[in-house]
Amino acid sequence: MSVLTISNNNAQLQGIRYVTLGLTLFSLQDVIIKQISGGYPVQQIVFIRSIIALLLLLGIAARSQAGITGLKTQRLGLHTLRGLLLILSFTSYYLAIAALPLAEAVALYFVSPIFTAILSVLILKEVFKRQHFIALALGFGGTLVMLRPGIAIIEPAAALAILAALAYACSVMITRRMATTESGLSMAIYATLAYFVVNGLVGLIWSDGIATTAAHPSIQFLTRPWIMPTMYDLFLLSITGVIAAAGFYLLSEAYRVSEAIVIAPFEYLMLLLSIVWGYLFWGELPDTFVIIGVAMIVVGGFMLLPNRPRRKRWLLRRSG
Repeated sequence: MSVLTISNNNAQLQGIRYVTLGLTLFSLQDVIIKQISGGYPVQQIVFIRSIIALLLLLGIAARSQAGITGLKTQRLGLHTLRGLLLILSFTSYYLAIAALPLAEAVALYFVSPIFTAILSVLILKEVFKRQHFIALALGFGGTLVMLRPGIAIIEPAAALAILAALAYACSVMITRRMATTESGLSMAIYATLAYFVVNGLVGLIWSDGIATTAAHPSIQFLTRPWIMPTMYDLFLLSITGVIAAAGFYLLSEAYRVSEAIVIAPFEYLMLLLSIVWGYLFWGELPDTFVIIGVAMIVVGGFMLLPNRPRRKRWLLRRSG
């Protein structure tokens, strides 16, 4: 087995480890944000989270070998576009979890690996095989089962979760484009800086909230006025900042060192954790439609995995 093959396999495994740990942390962040979503606007939560995360990430950068000067970039435009896509993605997602059961919101969001696979072919020119078409059909079908389009009313927050998935998949494509020149740390810092600036500007303009008579939880979460957090809530928000710093770094590194089509299916760990957290904290259990839809989406997502382990064992036998 060649050194190149060993190096490539190690990179894929490292990427899988990064994405697994990062999404485990983000699943805990979802619990906190859903818990406090009834008292604060989403922009204030993200702004406070960004302050903590940015300070931590800059501290890490200052202690790194390259130092703060290592954050200089010639790709500011791509950093900005990636940051805006992540803002759209996570804001839409947070608005969705304010109105939907956690497991259902996460399950709808996790059509993102399907979007990632499609965009990987269209933009990154990665190989798309027959099982990928089957995976796409399963993911789309699973989403329809969960949305239940035949019923009289479809929860509008479901569309927010799907929008979040699409925006996130687009950000992954930019991450892969920037992988050759930008470090995971710099991408995490620029994304967090975008969160800080955009949500800070929203706070300056609309800190008193936006008058609305809508009773929908997502709209209330978006339009609620900014208020002074309690000490306990400020502690929880600080934890989300620590999680964001670690999570953004880990996810950026994951998609930098490994192929998007390999990494994407492992994000389903967060879906399984959301079912556990939803039951433990709110007594939420997914109904039959959600379970069937989740199963279809997960099976479709794992069909995107290339058959690498079998090939690796074959190479090991040959090299022995």
